Amino acid sequence: MVIRILTGKDVAGAVRYNEQKVEQGQAERIQIANYPSNEIAQKYPQLRLQLLEQYARLNPGIQKPSVHLAIAFHPTEVLRADQLKVIGEKVMTEIGFGKQPYLMYQHHDTQHPHIHIVSVAVDANGNKISDKFIKNRLQKIRRRLETSFELVQAERTTLSQEPRRVGEGAGVDLQSTKQTVADKVKRILETYSFGSVNSFKKYLESEGITLNTKAGRSQSGITYQHVNPEGANNRPIKASGLPSRPTHARLTDLFSNQADRHKRECKTVETLLQKRLAAYRTLTEHDYKQSLRQVGIKVQETEGAYLYVNSRAKVVVYETELDKDYTRQELLKRFSQMTEREPIEKLDLLSQKSQRADVQKQTKLNDIGARKRPVSRVEGLEIASTEKMGVKEDAEKKTNTSKVMDQTVGLIEKPIEEELVQGQMKKNQKKNKQRKIRRM
Repeated sequence: MVIRILTGKDVAGAVRYNEQKVEQGQAERIQIANYPSNEIAQKYPQLRLQLLEQYARLNPGIQKPSVHLAIAFHPTEVLRADQLKVIGEKVMTEIGFGKQPYLMYQHHDTQHPHIHIVSVAVDANGNKISDKFIKNRLQKIRRRLETSFELVQAERTTLSQEPRRVGEGAGVDLQSTKQTVADKVKRILETYSFGSVNSFKKYLESEGITLNTKAGRSQSGITYQHVNPEGANNRPIKASGLPSRPTHARLTDLFSNQADRHKRECKTVETLLQKRLAAYRTLTEHDYKQSLRQVGIKVQETEGAYLYVNSRAKVVVYETELDKDYTRQELLKRFSQMTEREPIEKLDLLSQKSQRADVQKQTKLNDIGARKRPVSRVEGLEIASTEKMGVKEDAEKKTNTSKVMDQTVGLIEKPIEEELVQGQMKKNQKKNKQRKIRRM
């Protein structure tokens, strides 16, 4: 077993690295410890980071409040998540961090099992947790744990204690690293459009590559280098030494040629953000990102700012290229501890009511048409009557219908009766006339 501890200034960087691994399916969060509510912290990502940052702010004098442990095991070890949690808890307790809030992650991106733990070196009272002789203390802790858990001992293996570098395995030479950097840079430039060298630089950081610029007499020079999660750098590689020669001048020309399209895509992204935000009454940062994922936009954080990656339009937009309302600083003021989806439900209900109203209106029109039919014809005259339709006809309608029917029958019977009477009178008159003739 190997235990390494690294300290740094940026708590968010250590948390973000592990959370990105979780999003990419290369790690899982196996424990949240010593939060006011571990269950709520599990649900809301911003709470996990905010508490650690609040602890760090309790003592601004501590220059490196971030604590990031990596505990690696031999490739032959087969350890369950619950066993890894117990080992991680024992390490944190024995180095004096047992009561600190911390996050534990199990990574699956290498052949050997390992966990990462992120915490802060400032306690709830603002005091610094001692790290004196920490390396010697960790060695003693390691030996005890190897014995108690029957783990492969580090001294008897060739497992390197050097931190694994992003994109590299143990013993990878400079040429291999150079090829990896060249392939990544080329793929990114061929896939996405950028508005500036700065936004390109920010996106490279999410890919584990740092772009460094150095001002020269005539133009700025650029170097690229791989960076491991804890911040250790590989040897920088000059841009002119890569096959595609992604120098500062070439990048500037490329992004200038893409400027018109990039501006249009920025407007498209702004419109999408506006619509998404308008659909919610309250919204968490996590759900904000998830809602944008549904429309093909991934929100990445880099040094406290947002980077919007539109995978459908193949464009990367840094927050400064948008209206200030969509910067992380402004959005954090708007985010809540919960997401209220009522506005969307109301829109759905209104839509459903509108559809039902249309259906009911059409049904009534159909009913009116269906109720009218010829019931009798007198000398070519068609008289319509109302017929009972459906189970919802009330007594009043029935009464009115009966009256109409009675009146209609009366109109039909009266002229027929008069005609019969007149006919009978004429017939009688004719008979009387014939009788008079016979008598004569």
